[in-house]
Amino acid sequence: MIRIEISGDQARLAEATDWPEPATTGLVEARGALLSWDVTAGAAFPNAQVHDPDAAAGWLWEIYGDDIADAVLADAPTQAPLPPEEPELLPAARRLARLNWAAAWWPASAQAAIPPLSRELLAAETAVATAALEHLLDDEDCVERALDAASLSAVEALAEHAVFAAGAIELAEELRSLAEDHGVELDAARVPGQADWALAAGGTHLAAATGTSSLNWADVPAQTLDAMGGAGWTIGRRGGETVLSVSVPAAPTVEFPHHEPPLAPVLLARFGPARLGVEVPLRRVENRFTGEAVLPATALLLPTAERTLSVRDTRITAEPTAVPTPAEDVRAAVIAHARSRLADATASLAERAAAHAGGMS
Repeated sequence: MIRIEISGDQARLAEATDWPEPATTGLVEARGALLSWDVTAGAAFPNAQVHDPDAAAGWLWEIYGDDIADAVLADAPTQAPLPPEEPELLPAARRLARLNWAAAWWPASAQAAIPPLSRELLAAETAVATAALEHLLDDEDCVERALDAASLSAVEALAEHAVFAAGAIELAEELRSLAEDHGVELDAARVPGQADWALAAGGTHLAAATGTSSLNWADVPAQTLDAMGGAGWTIGRRGGETVLSVSVPAAPTVEFPHHEPPLAPVLLARFGPARLGVEVPLRRVENRFTGEAVLPATALLLPTAERTLSVRDTRITAEPTAVPTPAEDVRAAVIAHARSRLADATASLAERAAAHAGGMS
């Protein structure tokens, strides 16, 4: 059964009692509604927040079937039975939601043995999945935007791999066809990301305090930091100054041909309470992000509860999230789900390629 709740001119549709946590949610932004799946739960039908029933009326039946669509448009709270057969577009919508989840939340981690996904392959599959739902999505230029992010060269490189040749060739053909139909030149403006920076620090560093803080996944783009890593910090004395050193493990990198490094993140660590005013720019050095800052000597007097470290990408959020998220049980569920996808023959090409590259085939 689908529970339909009405509040003013909005409707909420849910099969389960609880709505998913952000880190387990795959989203599809449809005309007049937001569809969400808990990717770890395996539900066929999404939850939906319908904010414009008139705009959603044209496609709602393609996801939920006629009975549920009619019940929503009747503007009365009720429970409606699931359709006996999957509506035609439901699998395509669910696939796009999964790809969107992977782009936003994939927990690449050397510590948890979760290999990274190729952003190029993921973007290519997302473009094709987006085109299949173009008529019900909220963005009129959604296919063009998706194609701009896709990389044909990465797909063609994978087509030379015996294990993935058939899927990659089919994906490449679909990309070319879509690009021609929408007047998009594939790989026209690929912007290489920065690789590593050198960071040197001299002098003797005597540690006076150390610690590790958990990371908030929502504050940093997926596949930037190791999903299971913590932000380590050390306070010590060097040359008469009190120095804070920060070190955070980076996510593992993609090793497939034609993978382009992502744009360099703009990572900023904050130590202690905001009143202390200590923020540390982080730069990548090999497989870690590191940085240092001079502290006031009073920093060593901070109570243990205030000796915390947060890391954020300033392009995402100006201030760190107050409460660390997700909770440990949610992190464990996401890690377990990613592992299951790596072993799933029906997973996306990006996920299967990552499993193979990570030695998990």
